[in-house]
Order: sequence, then structure tokens, then C-alpha cells
Amino acid sequence: MYLHLGFVDDVDEKYLNGHLIGATGTFPPNYSTAYNAYRRYYLPERYINFDGDNIISVRVYDAELSGGIISGQIGIFTLGDVPETEISLETNWLFNTGDDLQRKDIFYDDSDWSNINVGLPGL
Repeated sequence: MYLHLGFVDDVDEKYLNGHLIGATGTFPPNYSTAYNAYRRYYLPERYINFDGDNIISVRVYDAELSGGIISGQIGIFTLGDVPETEISLETNWLFNTGDDLQRKDIFYDDSDWSNINVGLPGL
């Protein structure tokens, strides 16, 4: 299975249950944008909790203008020429600005974060 997040402006890291599964672009101090790269990350079976919940964390850095997940098919897909949605990630997400690597931890307290709609047009 693969996590697809489309295009992210500018830099990102993805975690599955606290394990880094991929990154595109470079965070400061050696900043390098990758706003035009499509994000697709393999989900290693060894990190998947088949008996319970799984947490996907997305760390994003934006240097200017609009940022974040900006376009593309968002979801978890099986490998194939035409992605078939396995699990849709178009829903309400929790959001907070700033940077803290502890946020990738499964027990991190995010109760004071804002809700945003990802991939749901018109909401």
C-alpha cells in the first residue's frame, strides 16, 4: 500500500505510527523546496498496526505564500496503473502551526488543535 498526498508546498516528512516513511524537499537550515513533486510513500508492513489504530503524521514546512497539501489524489492506494482507493484520507484533519518532532508520537496530546477539511471541496 502507498500513501498518496498529491502535491505539498514546500517540504514534508511523513510518519506512520512514529516511524519516518519518507520526505521530500529539505527543511531549514538547508531549505530546498519540492512544491512541484508528487508525494507517494510506501507503507512498510512492519510499521502497520493490523490489530488497531494507525497514526499518519505529516510534517510540513512552507517558506512563502500558501502552503500545505495543495492538490492531487489523497489517500492510501494499492500499487497499480490506476490508483484504487483503499482508504480515503479526505476528511477532517487536526492542524496546528509550529514544529515539534514529538507530534509524530502516537500518544501526543493534540486536543487543542484546530480542525481543517482535507480534500473535501466546498466544506
